[in-house]
Amino acid sequence: MESMQQLLAPFRLVPGTKIVVAVSGGVDSMVLLTLLARLPGRPYPLTVAHFNHQLRAESAAEAALVQAYAADLGVPVQTGSWPVAAHPATGVEAAARQARYAFLHRVAQGVGATVIMTAHHADDQAETVLFRLARSGASAAMSGIAPARLSHGVRLLRPLLPLSKAELRAYAESQQVPSMEDASNADQHFSRNHLRAAVIPALKQENPGLLTHVARFTTEQRGLLALAQPALNQLVARVQTPTGADWRGVLDQPAAVQALVLQRVLAAGGPPLAWATQQQVLAALATTGRRLFAVGQRHLIVANHTLTWAAASAAAAPRLLRPGEWHQLSATMAIALAQAAPPATAWVVPVSADPLVLRHRQPGDRLHLADGHHQLLRRWFINHKVPAAQRASWWVIAHGHAVVWCQGIAPAQLFQRVDTDILQPVIACRLTDEGVSDE
Repeated sequence: MESMQQLLAPFRLVPGTKIVVAVSGGVDSMVLLTLLARLPGRPYPLTVAHFNHQLRAESAAEAALVQAYAADLGVPVQTGSWPVAAHPATGVEAAARQARYAFLHRVAQGVGATVIMTAHHADDQAETVLFRLARSGASAAMSGIAPARLSHGVRLLRPLLPLSKAELRAYAESQQVPSMEDASNADQHFSRNHLRAAVIPALKQENPGLLTHVARFTTEQRGLLALAQPALNQLVARVQTPTGADWRGVLDQPAAVQALVLQRVLAAGGPPLAWATQQQVLAALATTGRRLFAVGQRHLIVANHTLTWAAASAAAAPRLLRPGEWHQLSATMAIALAQAAPPATAWVVPVSADPLVLRHRQPGDRLHLADGHHQLLRRWFINHKVPAAQRASWWVIAHGHAVVWCQGIAPAQLFQRVDTDILQPVIACRLTDEGVSDE
């Protein structure tokens, strides 16, 4: 195993640099503390920071172990805790991490430290790369855990990244470093635990050099990203406009390069788009046609190799349907609820529910199909590949969430026509270029 001096060499720490060491009580952080505390001459003033998440019964014992071991090493300790009342119902891991790092920064500020060290190691790096690959595959994410980065004015360093978990365990056993195992690490319901317990061991069995290969991959990925950034900045500047982008400036670039430029342009204009939708936008930018994409509360308009952001039209207020009143839905379409036979030019859907409301779609809307089955309107849109922008703008008529008519869906798909002499309410929709009265 490399010495601590070798592990710290890349960071070029000046003697006297104050360091806050994040110590949980697990073997990784206890070894990190031990290695730092045993540096000849103690060149760096240390402060142990222990954060009790109060998520497990053994948390108090871990805190006691950390305090006792730090006292044996002659290192001061600062402790913090996460109030149980602050624990969220979901997303506990992310919230716990946020609370922990906020505590570490408070400790660093309090003691005047310019460095925070954590005990992330080579196995953690492999987990992170695989986890991010499964979740997104984004090139920046695939650079893994950075050995060093600036965080709120403090350097966040991970000197143990070159070492494996096995090396840390072996050191702890040989040097009698105490530690406690987090029992929740065995719960494979958590994605990271499953990667740690099942996936990574299988990959190591396939090739024992897995961790070395991951280290090389993440190092080269960070290098390639650093080299590519200036060129990417130039291409983004070439296409960006005040309202979006003029894609003609990069049409000669490979599709993979255009994809990177698009990600940057989209990030500047609105919320992130799914990768599949980004590919659709790229395909649209390559043509002279016009397409509309719904992005949150905005629209992305692609036309003639240009991309423009526009505010989405506000949803129209729901309208109560009353017999005999025609509602203009567009320049060429009007709709009404009729009690008698409609004009010959209208097509008809029989209805029985009351009251009926004309509105745009809502979550939970369901269709009653002609074959007798029910289907979520959202699922019907997906199955029939209706663009997202159209889904938001199409009109429906519904009783609660029961949709009896939807713009763009033929009546025959929703109802079986029943011939009867009995007058019943009907929805009449006609194509027209006449102006009709609106409620």
